[in-house]
Amino acid sequence: LTKMAQTNYSQRSLSDVTQEQIKQIAAYLDQMPLCELVDQDGSDSMSDEYWRKLIKRLGKMDRKYINLSDKSYIRSLEKEAWELKSPSLKLLATLQSRGLQLEVFRSCLEHKEVNCVSALDILTNDMQSPIIVTQPEDCDLDVGSVLKLHCKVQSTQCTSSLQYQWFKGQEPLAKSKDSTYSVQQVELSHAGQYTCRVKNPCIVDPKRAFVFSRTVQVTVRPPPRAPIQETIHPSEPPVVEVVITTQPKPVNTQYGSGAIFTCRADGLPGQAITYEWYKDAKKIHSDTIGDLSLPGVTCDNEGQYHCVVSYGSRNIESDRVKLCVELDETDHIEITEHPKDVQVKVNETITLRCVAHNTSNKELVYQWFKDKSNKQVAGSSEFTLPALHFKRDTTCKYYCRVSLKGCNGKFVKSEHAKVTVKVLWFTDEPDEPQDIDGCVGDPAIFYCRASGLPAGKEITYLWLKSSTLGGAPTPLPYSGSDTLIIQNLKDSDCGYYICQASDESQFISSRSVHVTAKLQYDSDEEKKIPVIRFIKQPYSLAVEEGKHFSLVCKAVASSDDVCYQWYKEGAMLPGENKEHLHTVGFGSYYCVVKTKNAYGCALSNTARVSEYIGKPIQNSTEAERSFMLKEGVPFAQEKVALLIGNGHYMCKDIEMLKAVESDIRNLHTTLTALEFKVISLVNLKFHEMIKALDQFCMHLQSGVYALFYYSGHGFSCNNATYLIPIDAKINPLKCCDCISSHTIENHIKGTGAIGIALLDCCKVSDKSTLPPSLSDAGSSTVNSSTYIEISACNNGFRAFADENGSMFNKALVQCLKNKVKVHDLDQMIAKEMHQQCSQRPHRTGTIHGDMTLHDPIRRLLDNDTKIDLLLQQYSKANSVPDPVSLNIEGEPYVQLVLSFSAEFSNVLKVKVKKNISVTSVVVDKEFMKSQGVDVSSDQVSDGTFSFKIQSIPVSILRVIMCLLNVVICFCGH
Repeated sequence: LTKMAQTNYSQRSLSDVTQEQIKQIAAYLDQMPLCELVDQDGSDSMSDEYWRKLIKRLGKMDRKYINLSDKSYIRSLEKEAWELKSPSLKLLATLQSRGLQLEVFRSCLEHKEVNCVSALDILTNDMQSPIIVTQPEDCDLDVGSVLKLHCKVQSTQCTSSLQYQWFKGQEPLAKSKDSTYSVQQVELSHAGQYTCRVKNPCIVDPKRAFVFSRTVQVTVRPPPRAPIQETIHPSEPPVVEVVITTQPKPVNTQYGSGAIFTCRADGLPGQAITYEWYKDAKKIHSDTIGDLSLPGVTCDNEGQYHCVVSYGSRNIESDRVKLCVELDETDHIEITEHPKDVQVKVNETITLRCVAHNTSNKELVYQWFKDKSNKQVAGSSEFTLPALHFKRDTTCKYYCRVSLKGCNGKFVKSEHAKVTVKVLWFTDEPDEPQDIDGCVGDPAIFYCRASGLPAGKEITYLWLKSSTLGGAPTPLPYSGSDTLIIQNLKDSDCGYYICQASDESQFISSRSVHVTAKLQYDSDEEKKIPVIRFIKQPYSLAVEEGKHFSLVCKAVASSDDVCYQWYKEGAMLPGENKEHLHTVGFGSYYCVVKTKNAYGCALSNTARVSEYIGKPIQNSTEAERSFMLKEGVPFAQEKVALLIGNGHYMCKDIEMLKAVESDIRNLHTTLTALEFKVISLVNLKFHEMIKALDQFCMHLQSGVYALFYYSGHGFSCNNATYLIPIDAKINPLKCCDCISSHTIENHIKGTGAIGIALLDCCKVSDKSTLPPSLSDAGSSTVNSSTYIEISACNNGFRAFADENGSMFNKALVQCLKNKVKVHDLDQMIAKEMHQQCSQRPHRTGTIHGDMTLHDPIRRLLDNDTKIDLLLQQYSKANSVPDPVSLNIEGEPYVQLVLSFSAEFSNVLKVKVKKNISVTSVVVDKEFMKSQGVDVSSDQVSDGTFSFKIQSIPVSILRVIMCLLNVVICFCGH
């Protein structure tokens, strides 16, 4: 540290900065500062990137850097950004070659015209804390003398900006901002302990920016009493001075013993002599004998003593001596019970306890303190905290100091007790999810119920799953109920599950539960456990006040009859034990389904019934009907999404897009968390895209949120965006072979649904390859305010992506995590994207009102049939076969288990696993390819391999037949 302190920061250049720091600084300089993208007058107000501002500032500070502003140099840096490289990295390399001083570079970064604080933090990471080379010294002064305390500091940088602050005890002293603290006339009140704190403002990290001097003691002696001058007449006898004949002596004594100080003085006979005793300059006793007796001394009696002898009008001061109190081994204090960590609900009281013991059985003193505070909060062995009021979960730490009575300065300290005040908590231990050890095909039910204050506040739930204990959990596509039901356990369902309960301000996580699924039952008794399957679930409704409604729950068990019990707001509804519930009243309803032999139990979805106040708007179409709850919250009758990603094109002249499938997965996960029913398709031909769009729009109706997303190649022509299918030919590329954005718009608008189209593709137009005669742009025929289209870029521009996904998709997913109004979605996406690249989204159309993609789902009573058809279509598109067990003829000890999962709605992933060890696994790849199967691996040591099947629609029979042929290719010898 001393060697680095001797380095002059102002003489260092940018070449002294490590390459890693240069890369980090460049990453910040490539960005633009966060700002509003549109001014109040509506004009664009795009900010420059930090590296452009830095060039301008350097040109103002030194003319030798003015040529950095040349158009040719700026153009070369912009080319770096166009190629998704770092222009700032090239700029910093130029500045390094020119020997730019670090002091100049730092001044530019912190100047208000640049103000790139993040890069400044990286630059100052190697700055060392200031070093105190001259410490202040203890002082022993008389009243009225001068006090001077000096602290000298050496720093590697910003020496002129060092900030000093002197403290007396814990209190900062006013007018003490210099390295020297002085008092011209000392008083008794100036006695105490002093410390100096030095701060280097150039260092951002507070742990290294501050340094403290050692604590010094300042002692102030009281003035002696001034003798009264007397006039001596010649006729009077001469005055004899008083003389101390016996000075007090220092005393060392044991705790609890007595101590005596003796002082004697002589004067003229007949004159009274008075003795005044002082402890640490404070008067404590006065008599005419001269003895100070202290029975049963404690540590508080320790200090400096002296006596002032008064004789007539004269006084004289004795020597100053010390009293030291010693503790023996029997006075050692041992804490036998430390306070324990505890959790307490808000508005409840809690008691902390600390118990200590000493062998001499002397009286002990307990003092409770809150962590990082010198203020005592209690003074007994037990400390009862009053009812604590917080809006969020809060953690406080308390500890107890135990000392002998009168020895507060010599204490032992207990361990810290962490007191956690819970505003949100799980009601009882059974209400947290429990481990499940089931069998493939069995149902699994998790319960997780939480409560909080104030009572009645809404609590939402999110279920997460990880494959390993402590691994990164991923959200499950679940509605957010306090109960998670897995209808049929699969091998892919095994893992660790966590439930997060949250209110408007915070969340709590349940314990992690482990789910396992065996291939077969261990005993015949276990086989009797029936599997409950739901045929129809109750759904949320929006009804007018006082109107009756019906909820339906139908379920079957594999080998037993079932019975029903309906609940409202967690309370059982007496007598409501049938499939249909006919009732009136708003609230949350669900049904518990059990088998009559009580072997199985399952819980239905929660149906939330809210008050509906929306009425058709005068002179409006059905599509523009108002769907609004009484609370003023818009709602959707259903939320569906069609995601299409084209990345593997059949034409070799069209570039493959590797990030498309990642974009589809990320958006699928995000929309599922928002209760969207999502159909995700990849690598579609022209007729497949048309068929998917037709089937998507088949059962749409008013009040349904219909979201369409496309990721892949595209172009613009005649004010329309064209989506390129994988079977398109590029020489020439014809509009009639692609899907027009007007086609998508007319499809969705014609259903009356509220449409959101998100087109993540380039919009570059090449007129030489797009003859107008071949254009099939179409036009919008329905005029309404229920459709919006957001493109990833403006006409004539490209959409950027990296190996992790497109920039538009990343910004979109980030925005959808927040409750953003749909008509503001393009602006929020632009804010997210401008930090990564220069690409800007483009919006056409509008949707009025406060609609968001977070709006709840509520059905109207008169729209059951069409919504049911819509949900059946979604369920069919995402269904997968149940696990299948197969035996190989001639191999009675070999069993194959086939499990299925949906990679996408048109891609089925099949996992084949043996239940015994086989020497090798041979796969006929040629046969698999002929069946449209992509084999991911041909041999695995544990006898497990997986492959994918892509088809629209996926034929379950075809899958099974294909797998039966694959089984023949296995060799067990």
